[in-house]
Amino acid sequence: MAIAKITLNGTTLMNATDVTATAEDIIAPATAMIANGTKPVGTASGGTQIDWDGFVDGSWPIGDVEVSSAITSIANYALYNRSGITSLSASSVTSIGSNAMSGCHTLSSIELPECVSIGASAFYACYLLTNVSLPKCTTLAQSSFYGAGQDVPSGNRIWVFPALTAVPSDGFRQFGCDTLDLGPSCASLGTRAFYQPTYGGYVKALILRKSDAVVTATATNTLDKVNASTKVYVPSALINSYKEATNWSAKGDIFYPIEGSIYENAYADGTPIT
Repeated sequence: MAIAKITLNGTTLMNATDVTATAEDIIAPATAMIANGTKPVGTASGGTQIDWDGFVDGSWPIGDVEVSSAITSIANYALYNRSGITSLSASSVTSIGSNAMSGCHTLSSIELPECVSIGASAFYACYLLTNVSLPKCTTLAQSSFYGAGQDVPSGNRIWVFPALTAVPSDGFRQFGCDTLDLGPSCASLGTRAFYQPTYGGYVKALILRKSDAVVTATATNTLDKVNASTKVYVPSALINSYKEATNWSAKGDIFYPIEGSIYENAYADGTPIT
């Protein structure tokens, strides 16, 4: 059947020009969808990418947004400053563009199981973002999570990046996180990577799984959110090397072996805390 219009809380989600669907495609009325059908709302490039120009007549999604499996990328500025989105689930998206969801102040949850790369400032100022798990993400651009999660009360905020190769400059600046788990491929932490702890407090546990060398801390300000009360878990064979390494040595006796700790296997495969 052809759909004339679907709205949620007064916001248009689909128009007749966007989609032809069967009754089975219309699911979960409490969930905003960028959705089932031949041309999901918000796409202007062949139905595989969400971008700014694809939204017309105020048809911005709100609430819990489930992205069609046809969508493989979210373009630069696609959902910029769209307060009202509370969660984003995108099973097939492999890349997030620069500023794609920057300023989505109400966004608290993302599910991006296939996402490999995240652009500059993609989740900048997503103040309520909590418990982030990106199992396949290898690449973050500068300021990708700057300020994200800073309004979430400290306690049990877990961020897991098992495939990440490096933390870029300002990557987690002013973010709100208690436990950050970086996988065995993460080799370096960029300038101001954990800068300005005033927002969201200090990182309580930092897990560095790289086993063949110390993870490089690029600058003295890289580790601002790591202080004397932070526990840094590293392979036991590298503890002494961390204590002597540039920009790590000034942090004092904060290093603990991963082996035998509660983090030895926890989160290593990208599974978020439950």
